Amino acid sequence: MSLSKTPLHKSFQVSSHHPLKKLLFILPVVVVLIFFSLRLKKEIPVSIQSIPPSKDSKMISRIMQIVEENYVDATLVDPIEILKKSSKNLERAIPPLLVKETEKSFDLSLGDKKLTIPVDRASHISDMAMPIAHILGFINQYYSGKPTEEDRTTIALTGATETLDPHTNYMPKKYYNEFKIGTKGNFGGLGIVIGVRQGVLTVISPLEDTPAFKAGIKAKDQIVQINEESTINMNISEAVDRLRGPVGTKVSIVVKREGEDNPLNLTLVRAMIHIQSVAGKLLENHYGLIRLKNFQQDTFDDFNKMYKSFLKSEAKDGLQGLVLDLRGNPGGLLDQAIQISDFFLQDGVIVKTVDGHGETLETESSKPGDAGESIPLVVIIDEGSASASEIVSGALKYNNRAIIIGNRSFGKGSVQTVYDLKDGSGLKLTIAHYLTAHDQKVQSIGINPHIGLLPIVVDAKKN
Repeated sequence: MSLSKTPLHKSFQVSSHHPLKKLLFILPVVVVLIFFSLRLKKEIPVSIQSIPPSKDSKMISRIMQIVEENYVDATLVDPIEILKKSSKNLERAIPPLLVKETEKSFDLSLGDKKLTIPVDRASHISDMAMPIAHILGFINQYYSGKPTEEDRTTIALTGATETLDPHTNYMPKKYYNEFKIGTKGNFGGLGIVIGVRQGVLTVISPLEDTPAFKAGIKAKDQIVQINEESTINMNISEAVDRLRGPVGTKVSIVVKREGEDNPLNLTLVRAMIHIQSVAGKLLENHYGLIRLKNFQQDTFDDFNKMYKSFLKSEAKDGLQGLVLDLRGNPGGLLDQAIQISDFFLQDGVIVKTVDGHGETLETESSKPGDAGESIPLVVIIDEGSASASEIVSGALKYNNRAIIIGNRSFGKGSVQTVYDLKDGSGLKLTIAHYLTAHDQKVQSIGINPHIGLLPIVVDAKKN
């Protein structure tokens, strides 16, 4: 067997007159031309007048009107930022959509279609309603993929309201129904109250006797991952949706905790959460303990019933004092906090709401005549005590009505109200900041106790 001595490269040589030679020469040129033709493909401008606005345009207009008229810092809001965040949220959710902001307009590209939305004359929050509606209309007309039209509206409005503050958010019908269930005291999930602090999803407080509480989750823990999804850029409604689910199912979270070098990986089993907001018992020497776990619709009534039961049980010797435990209480309904405070105060300011410029909007003061005005009182707070809990503890502290012990509270000093929308969705909006008695600020400061506590580990076997 012999091998050819012809060089290998010669066996692949092509004659200069061979058709393949011409094809090899022409092919790169064709590729380059196709590439540049695609890059230079002319976009077809679409007139804004030809785009039917989103079917949700009336609702969008209503939301922008509510924000403009009622938001605590409305004069400090840049309307263009609302449109920018709204459109960028949509751009992230819809890969073919490209959004470019210029000095005078927002340019949107979808396939070969281009829409220019002028914003050079926009100066009010309400001016952003029709641009958002037209962006949604443009997408709905030229894009048929996911997310659905309903979800696109949610994405746009979520972005728009996130511009304002961490406690303001748009709630589509599903989330709003869950929110209303939560304020009544029954819902399914893990049993944690969450918020956004410095841009990070943060635990305000775990609720007692819930999966989160039993797993050791603490106030100020940062939730950085839910299942396989990062919580970066995740709003509260989205986080709640992922944390809640059918009873008995599992959810995994990754938690960063101050003082811990490594994140904590936790798997919790969802449960039906029923919050009995008031609990308590009589202590030795004729003292009573009442624990308020949150402030929901029936909190004051249940509190009052328990206090009366204490008086009845101690009819002979008299109730000598009361401990009001607000540890881990994340807040809730403002009117319930005011009633609890008034129960112990004969006079004095309970809470004052102020606008973004510090001008007083409303003052709630105590009225004499309640049963608890003279009872010796101690209030316990910790870093999980927030919002309505801080109203109560602040009112009692700064009116010199109670001794406050524990740890500095969370520091949530803004007031939200919820607006019902016609389609069943809702808007939770920050309408004011609150000050406790003597105009003491709470936001990011909290309530500082008279007597601080240090945690210690107790050996149960030795004690």
